Amino acid sequence: MSATAGLDRSSRAGLGLLLVIALCGVLAPWIAPYDPGRPDLRHGLEGPSLEHWLGTDVEGRDVASRILFGARVSLSVALAVVVVSVAFGVLVGGIAGLLGGWVDRGISAVIDVLLAFPGILLAIALVAITGPGLGNVILALTLLGWVAFARLVRGEVLVLRGDEFVVAARALGATQRELLLRHLLPNLVGPVTVLATFAAAGAILAEASLSFLGLGVQGLPSWGGMLDHGADVFLLAPHLAIAPGLAILLTVVALNIVGDGLRDRLDPRTAAASGQPGL
Repeated sequence: MSATAGLDRSSRAGLGLLLVIALCGVLAPWIAPYDPGRPDLRHGLEGPSLEHWLGTDVEGRDVASRILFGARVSLSVALAVVVVSVAFGVLVGGIAGLLGGWVDRGISAVIDVLLAFPGILLAIALVAITGPGLGNVILALTLLGWVAFARLVRGEVLVLRGDEFVVAARALGATQRELLLRHLLPNLVGPVTVLATFAAAGAILAEASLSFLGLGVQGLPSWGGMLDHGADVFLLAPHLAIAPGLAILLTVVALNIVGDGLRDRLDPRTAAASGQPGL
């Protein structure tokens, strides 16, 4: 049975909204009514109309088209950050929890040091040093993104490594690598998946914050960058800030709702408390 089969109604609605946003981003080059980068100064700062559903910005660019292409940027950043963070964090956390000893102490010390830094401030500092751009934003967010996954996996492995199936695998001669990859990590899919949804929401907010400050993606439509430009003329054309703000809000809320639903579905303790069967 899939993890999404037992989601409640609100979680399924959140998942549906997330899929719609993702499809809009993927299909943006084909469904966007206008070129998002083409200026038309004769129609600058127009309000929503049949021709321009969400109006135009200062340079006369279609806001709806830029929202669609902005979804590609936000979701691409979130996906890249989560994939790299999961891969590295799960590996590091699994090694720390399985090996223990000085390896665990050393990795835990690094995690504690990184957790002492406010994430967004460190990302701002890193992007300010390396320069704005899509790759640098992903790098800055990944340098701290893996920490949460490493801490989660380490704690789970410390609990699981004393279970009977791990002890039996050791007795049968399983190597440390086999224990981690074949026996421990498959049992961590649920918690890691739940954390990944919240991490994706955090990555979208962080990218929007960096773009709002002028340190994010350059040369491409970005929800944070659009919000920054809209804030400058909010009293004159509020739609320029409201549209990207709503896009960020809906995406983050959808991810959080899906994350809550997955947590309730995949956590046996939560499922038992709610009277629903767990996996």
